[in-house]
Amino acid sequence: TSIEIGDKAGTQRTYHYSARNLGILGAKGVSVAVWGAQDGQNDLRWYTAKQGASGAWEADISIRNHREAGEYYADTYITLMNGSQMCVQTKKFSVSYPTVQTTIGAYDADSGTFELVAHDIASPSGVESVRFPVWEASDQDGTIHWYDADRQADGSYRAVVSISNHQYRMGTYRAHVYVTCGNGVEYNTNAGDNEVAAARTSIEIGDKAGTQRTYHYS
Repeated sequence: TSIEIGDKAGTQRTYHYSARNLGILGAKGVSVAVWGAQDGQNDLRWYTAKQGASGAWEADISIRNHREAGEYYADTYITLMNGSQMCVQTKKFSVSYPTVQTTIGAYDADSGTFELVAHDIASPSGVESVRFPVWEASDQDGTIHWYDADRQADGSYRAVVSISNHQYRMGTYRAHVYVTCGNGVEYNTNAGDNEVAAARTSIEIGDKAGTQRTYHYS
């Protein structure tokens, strides 16, 4: 018996299952139970293999049905002539986590905003979306706001944080980044902190003309 599972396209979206020489075991049908190890069998899916002209039993495993990265298990069950099932082999394969870098721009007190940028994203299946949850550190539940990032021409993803979405709180702002890959896998990590402080108020009144008639307020 020879069983192979491979990512033919190199995109980690669909893995091809192929089993040969199952006829010697008396197989009249083949089913494959697949799940990711990350959270146990919560994502268990059954795939029915079909026998091609070459005699191999084949099926396509869609990672979007599982949405997990890391190690996967695939149990091959054959249906015998008497209708009973038997597990004949367990294979493993893996789906990689994406990697991402983030940059946080300086806080602009005049506009009450700062930028978040996710860049250098490595994901074989591509990027479906990038989001940033942001909150003021002393009150996460009360100040959290999610920002959908926009894709830029250079492939990075940018969002602008406005303190108006966070009750105009001053203090330490915290951000995480959530990357949803083209295969449905979601990855999140800490994007960093940013200090938000009130702008220093500057008021001047002066007699520009020196005539003591009109004083300019600024």
